[in-house]
Amino acid sequence: MPLKINDKGWNRIKAELALCKKSYTKVGLPSDGKVGAVSSPKSDLHKYYDMSEVATVAAFQEFGTSQVVTPKQAAFLNFKGFNVKVGTIIKTPKREFVSTSFDENLESLKIMVDNLYNQILEGRIGTIVALKILGEFGVAKMKLKIQQITTPPLHPFTIKNKKSSKPLIDTGQTINSIQHTEIIL
Repeated sequence: MPLKINDKGWNRIKAELALCKKSYTKVGLPSDGKVGAVSSPKSDLHKYYDMSEVATVAAFQEFGTSQVVTPKQAAFLNFKGFNVKVGTIIKTPKREFVSTSFDENLESLKIMVDNLYNQILEGRIGTIVALKILGEFGVAKMKLKIQQITTPPLHPFTIKNKKSSKPLIDTGQTINSIQHTEIIL
């Protein structure tokens, strides 16, 4: 009678652990991602068609900006009722939602990773499913952070033109563009 080997799932566990070591999930606004839908259309002027536009605006919000007003910008702002001179420095304060959504949830994330790892070892889920769960967690936390930010307050001119005092959300396109991507190497 031939010898029958029953590894009791050991080969599957080894394969999943090898996959875990070389895989990860990215959360944010990936350059090759799909631009999110406009959820409250206010103007076609604010609609983004390329993820690089969404990511650029998100970076301006995350890190803040400082720019010197050009003649074209001054003409536009003056037309809109915001009297500003060419050469004036306009600063947009930082409103961190990417870094803080990660930092504020680090302990929960560590617990989730441990739980998912144990489920992989027990054969209840695979690595790719675990990565997707982590990605959904990250997306949810980042979107929640955007909705929670109220400071620093918007400039009165921005509130008047936007018709809202809520920072970070105008048309909804940035928050709707946040997504996760699983990287399997």
